[in-house]
This record gives sequence, C-alpha cells and structure tokens, in this order.
Amino acid sequence: MARLKEIFVLKKIFVMFLFLSVVMAMTGCSIFGDDDDNSYVGPVAVNAPASAAAFSGVTMSFNPTITLSSDGTTHTFTYQNLAADAGQTVFPDAAGATLSGTYSYAPDSSDKASGQLNFDFAGTDKDFLVTVKNFTGLGNSITSFQVFKVGDTTNTAYPVTIVSGTLAPAPATQNTGGSGTTPATIPDSLKSQVKKLKFFAAQQSYPTGFPYKADDVVDFTFSGSGSLSVGSSYRDLGTPVKYPDSEELVWHDSAHGIYYALSFKQDGAFNEINVYSDPAKKPETFYGQFTE
Repeated sequence: MARLKEIFVLKKIFVMFLFLSVVMAMTGCSIFGDDDDNSYVGPVAVNAPASAAAFSGVTMSFNPTITLSSDGTTHTFTYQNLAADAGQTVFPDAAGATLSGTYSYAPDSSDKASGQLNFDFAGTDKDFLVTVKNFTGLGNSITSFQVFKVGDTTNTAYPVTIVSGTLAPAPATQNTGGSGTTPATIPDSLKSQVKKLKFFAAQQSYPTGFPYKADDVVDFTFSGSGSLSVGSSYRDLGTPVKYPDSEELVWHDSAHGIYYALSFKQDGAFNEINVYSDPAKKPETFYGQFTE
C-alpha cells in the first residue's frame, strides 16, 4: 500500500511538472531560467564624466584610494596608498600617510568615452596623470572604469572601484537625424539593456564599407540615458529621432552611412531593428534587419 501511495504522489508531481512546462512555454518563460532571450539588464558602456566637478564627492580606488571634492572652481583630493608592493608601484607610495593636492580633468574632445585626470600633489614631486576610459554604468551612475598611467610603457589597465559617492556620465549626444525629424526617447524597458541580435541580409550585395554580412551577431547596447551603442567597440550613436508618420526610433550611423530603425510589437515589446539607407533620400534601400 505504501508503495502504491508513493507511485501516486510521483505521478501527481510529474503531471504538475508537465502542466507548468506547457504554461510557461506558452508565455515565453522557462522553468530553468530565461538566459536565452538574447538580452540582459546590467552595466552598459556610458560616456566619460563631463567635467572635473562631476568627480566631487567620489572616493575611488585602483590601489591608491583617492577622495575628490570640488566647489565648481577649485578641485581637491586626498590620497592614500597603503598597498604593499604588488607590482603596482607605478603609482606614488604615500608611505602610509594621507597626501593631498588639487586635480584637473579634461574630457577627450574626439572620444566621449575617455578623458584625462591630473593629480597635482601639494609640496611633493609625486604628481601624475592618468587616462580614464572604458566606463560602464547603470542609469545615470558610473559603476566602473579603467585608468592608464600616462608614461607607463606597459600600458597596463587598472580597474577602478567606486568606493562611495556617485559619478555621473556625460549626457548622451542627441542625434539630430536631419530635417523634419523630432527628438525621441527609448522606453524604460530598454534602458540599461544589451540586445544580442542576428543580421538577416535583404540584399545580394552591399556598398563598399557596409559593416555586416548575413548571420552576423551584434550587440546593441541601450544606456540608462537613452543612447545606443553598437558592436563590441561601442560606437555611440546618441539618442534616437522619429521621422514624420513613423513610430520607429531611428539612429544615424555616420561612420557607415546607414540608419537603424527600431520597431516595437503591438504590446510595446521589442520587435526588430531594420537597417536602411538615408530615409530622406529616395529611393530608400532596405539592407536587412536585426532580430532576436
């Protein structure tokens, strides 16, 4: 009798498992997680900070720990380097003391994702300059980046931890899109997401320099501030525009002379990204589309 009861219970569990599998499959979910939807929410590439004042209130560590402060005009810092010699003596040794000084910052005029920080120590010859780049963030807050000491022949990238404070990236560039367009924004559901999409080619041949071929898989990174970056090199295309009589969100990739048009399903969910020639010039050429 006990054996029959055990078999009956196991059958009930099996039937419930089958029922849940069918229901979740119909709703697009998975009992074992949802790792195959080609998207995830997490830190994405963002611009470098816009000014020295943006670092105010931030404590960051990349072996030395530096706390920065600014009143908008004068930018000061305190500096500690308590780490033992672990191959990072490229940065000044404070010998256990807390040093101080002033800092300056210049964003790179040709690369919105990098800049340079200069630390000028008071009363010492420990001054140094670092290039800051490879910023990632969530929403309007930078979560990590890397520093490269200017003059270091090894060109070593030192990962930076934000210990406290909020470091904001520079706003995304607004894509003007040309005559007749209006500025647009991406929905909140896409912010801080990366979509891994496959390219389906619509043409037999493409113009010289066209960046994709059939079945290429490309990352489309939507920042918390609404900009779009494409590919592993994070080409920042800024924020989208809309063309008259269209609900698609459009970005211009000036480096390749193409346009990306993001469309949505009736329920507002992500649909696809179509690739076109200039919509303002007729006839318009449809090059293909990126889908999940």
